[in-house]
Amino acid sequence: MKLVHDDGEVDRDQQAALWCMRLSEGPLSEAERAELTAWIETPANAEAFHDQASLWGVTEAAATAPEMIRMRGEALDSYRRGHADRWRGQARARPRWVLAGLAAAASVVIAVGAMTLVRFTDLPVSGSADDRAARAVDYRTGTAERSVAVLEDGSRLTLDADSAVSVRITDARRDVKVLQGRAGFEVAKNGRPFAVTAGDKTVVATGTRFSVELLGKATNVALYEGSVDVLGARAGGARKITAMKPGSALTLPAFGDVDSAPPRIQSARAPLWEAGQLEFVDEPLPEVVARFNRYAARPLVIGAGVPADIRITGVFEANDAAAFAQGVAALHGLTVSRGDRETVLSAGSGAAR
Repeated sequence: MKLVHDDGEVDRDQQAALWCMRLSEGPLSEAERAELTAWIETPANAEAFHDQASLWGVTEAAATAPEMIRMRGEALDSYRRGHADRWRGQARARPRWVLAGLAAAASVVIAVGAMTLVRFTDLPVSGSADDRAARAVDYRTGTAERSVAVLEDGSRLTLDADSAVSVRITDARRDVKVLQGRAGFEVAKNGRPFAVTAGDKTVVATGTRFSVELLGKATNVALYEGSVDVLGARAGGARKITAMKPGSALTLPAFGDVDSAPPRIQSARAPLWEAGQLEFVDEPLPEVVARFNRYAARPLVIGAGVPADIRITGVFEANDAAAFAQGVAALHGLTVSRGDRETVLSAGSGAAR
């Protein structure tokens, strides 16, 4: 399955897109599997495959096929081995023409290229446009998973690990409810309000880039581009709490009046969590641990006697909670103990055991 021009040159981008389309149709034959494996051994081919896979749209049945997930993993691993240093940098600009070939899909779900390979769960249901407008569609990730979805209005949804949202898009408005975890949004500009609710707080935008997170009893909003209004629930409707400016982050109670607990305002940079890193600026240890636990196969637990005033600043790999625990223990005189199901930070001095 080789795409060759009249001059004999192979168009790698188009060849990669053809492989993505073939994978979306179902399991490969033995011959096809061998052909793809050989093709991606060439670093330039593996790079082209990675770029096209990141724009790859698939239906639910294809997305969850073990064969396709495994082959995607092999291809991305091949690319990672040859270009490990580039995984830590900014994503390259990717060709847009592939999207046209995928526009027939009701929703497009694409893999996050950096740090971890995404496995997809609970993708949008099939059905007519009228059916989709009449009911909510859930998106969900498990532990250590991230996913990106292009919604039917063209907006882009990025889900952090162990997160879930419910989306309902109609001709009049676009509504998202954050059920757990964190979600990032790049809102397509089409005039319809785009409202994201977390707890009893609602963030309203028409075209912008921001994220909303439910973390314990708090709702966190970070604005990267554009502007949003943050609303709070009240009897008979909602009231405006504040209008946010780009580069700002807001923490406020998930439920209840903000007058009794004033919002915490911080600066917000580009969201590192979308690339597999977690950034903290003077944040309480319990909040930091809660975010790490979205990625940890062995959750972190704060044991008895750990000081309540420990605050964390720094950038950490999301999938390396063990290294984070070791660093916190060394810095604050704590002990790290590992069990079969959890890692415990406890009061007391000494090395991990």
